[in-house]
Amino acid sequence: MNKLCRLLNLDEDQLFEKITKSFRGHITTWEYFVNWDKVWRNIHPIEKELNLLNVLIGKENMHDETVGLIKEYPTVIKAFPILLAIRSNSIDVLLDSENFISRNFDFRHRELTNEEVEALAGYIIDSGFGDILKDKRIKNLVDYATGVEVGLDSNGRKNRGGTLMETLVEGYVKLLAKN
Repeated sequence: MNKLCRLLNLDEDQLFEKITKSFRGHITTWEYFVNWDKVWRNIHPIEKELNLLNVLIGKENMHDETVGLIKEYPTVIKAFPILLAIRSNSIDVLLDSENFISRNFDFRHRELTNEEVEALAGYIIDSGFGDILKDKRIKNLVDYATGVEVGLDSNGRKNRGGTLMETLVEGYVKLLAKN
C-alpha cells in the first residue's frame, strides 16, 4: 500500500478515496449472461432422445405410451434427468417417508428389465412431468431442455461475475505496471 501511495504521490486516505470513486455499479459483459457453449454441449448428446420423447406430448394414456417408448427406444432414459433439471445419471427418490423406503432411478443406457421400464415410466408420471406432456403444456422437449440448461447455467453467473472482475482488475494492473 505504501509503495502504491508513493508511486501515485497520494496519502492513504487520498488513495482510498481515488479507488472508491473509481468503482462502477456494473461490470456486466455479454459473456456474463449464459454460457451457450456449455448449454449446447449438454443438449447435443441427448437431442435425439428428446425428439423421440416428443411423441409423448398430448398422449392420453401416458403410462402405457411411456412404457412402449422406453421398450422400443431404451436410450430415451438418458434424457430423463434434464426433464426435471437434474445433472446426475441416477437419483434416489423417497417413496415412503414413514417407512423410509426409497428407490434408485438409474438413467444410464443398458438392458432394462420390465420392472425397470415400469419404474422409469413411473418416474415421468409420478414427478408430474407426465401431466405436463399430456396437457401439451410443452410443445418441444429440445426447446424445453435448452431452457432448463439455461436455468441451470444461471448458477455459473456468480463464477462468471468473479472472473469478469478478475479480468477487469488485471487490465488495470497491467496499465499501471506500464506507467
